[in-house]
Amino acid sequence: MSLYSLFVVDDEREIRRGIIESINWNGWGFTIAGEAEDGGEAMEKIARLRPDAVLSDIRMPGVDGIALMKHIHQNYPAMKVIILSGYSDFEYLDMSIKNEVAAYLLKPTDLEAFQETFSRVREQLDRLRQDAAQRERLERLLRESPAYIREQLKDRDSYAGGGEKLAARILAHIDQEFTSPLLSLQSIAAALHKNPAYISKVFWDVTGEHYVRYVQRKRLDRVRELLADQTQAITVREAAEAAGFTDKSAFGKLFKKAYGLTPSEYARVKHES
Repeated sequence: MSLYSLFVVDDEREIRRGIIESINWNGWGFTIAGEAEDGGEAMEKIARLRPDAVLSDIRMPGVDGIALMKHIHQNYPAMKVIILSGYSDFEYLDMSIKNEVAAYLLKPTDLEAFQETFSRVREQLDRLRQDAAQRERLERLLRESPAYIREQLKDRDSYAGGGEKLAARILAHIDQEFTSPLLSLQSIAAALHKNPAYISKVFWDVTGEHYVRYVQRKRLDRVRELLADQTQAITVREAAEAAGFTDKSAFGKLFKKAYGLTPSEYARVKHES
């Protein structure tokens, strides 16, 4: 298992050292990249170290955690921020959501909740890495095959030579149809004139991700966009249905796992801000 780098920010040295030294970070999939006692010092070191994730307090002398999360969101959008705060102030939660922090934890946090949070953050980083690798493969394919668009409709190659081309066709079909509750491996296979099991295997071999998880992520991102859109009044149920979800209970659990808030909590914070 490859390790992701974590940077720790807290103005209290004992808390900072306790976080760094008392947890088996390697076992959780992380390695400590560095530490800072305030946001200003953190900004300087983060620019040099470029960690994958930052764990930060909110209230600190000098540059506080809010300024730090804004800075990271604007300059390093792929970097995951986890807030560890002793305050449950609505303003802090609101700012955290606006700046797309990965999690907002309250002190004191028990080890189980802490580990669950970082497990979720690691999954998010895994998806980012998979997405980057997938984009590189498809961009390379487009560069190496000028006739790619025409070949999308043919796919006459064997799997060894055409797996990436077929995966690109699968992705294009999903991107067009993911909001439909009728989308399935069977429907994709029918559209592309392939066997469902073969579609699943090609997708996994080329992207490194299961078809179901990819579609779930696309739909969750769509729900979040709809709930955050303050130009329209839409209920959580309507947003879920518009994104292609049919099981309300499963949808709610998936959303909470992905974003740390229930869909209703996310919508409330977005519309009350």
